[in-house]
Amino acid sequence: LSPSLNMSKAQMIAQPNEFDLPVCNIQYGKSDLSMTGKIQNALGYYLNGETLHGRLSVSSKNIDINEMMPRGEATADTGISKTDSSEFAAPEIPKNIDFVFMANAERVKYDKYPLEKCEMKVSVQNGKIIINPIKANLWESEFSLKEAEYAYEVGGKPGFKGTLGFNNISAQNISKNMSLTQNFAPILESISGLLNLNIRIITELTPNM
Repeated sequence: LSPSLNMSKAQMIAQPNEFDLPVCNIQYGKSDLSMTGKIQNALGYYLNGETLHGRLSVSSKNIDINEMMPRGEATADTGISKTDSSEFAAPEIPKNIDFVFMANAERVKYDKYPLEKCEMKVSVQNGKIIINPIKANLWESEFSLKEAEYAYEVGGKPGFKGTLGFNNISAQNISKNMSLTQNFAPILESISGLLNLNIRIITELTPNM
């Protein structure tokens, strides 16, 4: 059976040029979501191409992604039909959208991975998608993507840049928790100490990704 959905509290205020979501609390199975948000200048955007402003904030104590995913979903083992890569065109980001999405969760379960202290901030501004940051703790280590930016201006090429962060990485913890590293477990378990690593990525993408 699918998890039950319960909306314990919700309020929405709609005006001709503004939509306000002061509160929206949802419980879906083991997952809880608390949302607030606002959209401004909707008519100006629709009629005159003016800038659309939006804010959405989501917080949670626990999110179980496993129970949200459809059961019987096709995997690489069951077979997924190949898709022409030309269908995945790099999106152009409109310059008249000003939107900020923020989210945080104390715990997120995905597959066998128990993520903690998850945080995300994504902004769409001036024709760019800015991510600063997406981060989470796993196996007493922190994984993050910071100062990331995607842009695709008209007449130009799509590009991405950002910094991958790995803090307090323990080889022994990884060997105990990742099945892919089991063959290297004796080597990893002999490595002591913690690793901190930042990798800066700057790349141009093709229009068809």
